[in-house]
Amino acid sequence: METYYVKKFNSLYQYNEYLRNGKVQSAFSDETSHSLNEPEWYGTQSYEEAENFLIRGNHELAEQLHDKMQGISAQNCGYFRNSITQAKLQRGVAGYRVNIGAYLSGSEKCMLRKVRQRVQYPVINILYNNGATGGYSAKIMTDTNARVLRAIQILEMEKGVRVNLYVAQCSKSNDAIAGPIVRIKDSDTIMDIEKIAYPLISPSMLRRQKFRFLEIYEGLPRHFADGYGSSLDNKEKLLGAAQSVNLKCDVYLTFYDAKGMSDEELMACFNANNAMR
Repeated sequence: METYYVKKFNSLYQYNEYLRNGKVQSAFSDETSHSLNEPEWYGTQSYEEAENFLIRGNHELAEQLHDKMQGISAQNCGYFRNSITQAKLQRGVAGYRVNIGAYLSGSEKCMLRKVRQRVQYPVINILYNNGATGGYSAKIMTDTNARVLRAIQILEMEKGVRVNLYVAQCSKSNDAIAGPIVRIKDSDTIMDIEKIAYPLISPSMLRRQKFRFLEIYEGLPRHFADGYGSSLDNKEKLLGAAQSVNLKCDVYLTFYDAKGMSDEELMACFNANNAMR
């Protein structure tokens, strides 16, 4: 029976504030902290640089994702903003055109006017655990995560579905599972590749922010201090992590699942869950 040490954050900003204000637990120390003191192979020279990328985005990583998404990126197309509302005709006491039938019936609301009403699109929650062991190359991680993003983008552009995308970075040690769950895309906003790139494909997010999360999580078992656990590769345990923070999702996906899935299989996975709503 697993015990979960998981926290949910609704934004990258909220997650960073938690990391910034947390106190290092007794099983760890600033002198031996992996999040603070490891060398630049983490992808960043320092924790301060990693924090800057988390909050402000990383253009170089965003360009890598853009290239891998094979042109499926509507960040500048306006499709999302134009589809949030639609114009409808409504009867009222004033307007630009008379409704003859209403006028002849004596109704005060005999004038037609245009109003914009919010379109109610279906919304799905996707939880993706993007952590992996050190044996996977940056290229494999970038390719896999780009396919996941591309499938989500197609879902929004072509299927009229809106997505809340949560990234989990959970790891396991003995019978404990720990890690953050962070919403990196809100269903009411267009996909911001500049902000999403760092938490999704940078090894620094896993080796600085994730390790920092473990170092400050109050009550975390001491055995996590020995190696910080291994990446979660089980969807059932990912579901358990979501349930532990009262998060209900429609799709649960790990990097280990996604890396073996084609574009068509990813879309089928997302569409099948959407069809059940």
